[in-house]
Amino acid sequence: TVAEGATVEASVEATSVDVAGSLAGNVAASERVAIAATGRLIGDVRSPRISIAEGAAFKGHIDMDA
Repeated sequence: TVAEGATVEASVEATSVDVAGSLAGNVAASERVAIAATGRLIGDVRSPRISIAEGAAFKGHIDMDA
């Protein structure tokens, strides 16, 4: 979890990833990735499920291949 107001500059690999702050790096999640309205993600995402809330910022590629 990247909390609102937090900044992470690293690649992340986890079961699920929630972004409410700022994340710069590639993300690999085995279950899901969720970007909240306050979230900003710059990087490629690999996950079978992804949700991007209205108002969120995302720049990168998405691979939803299981």
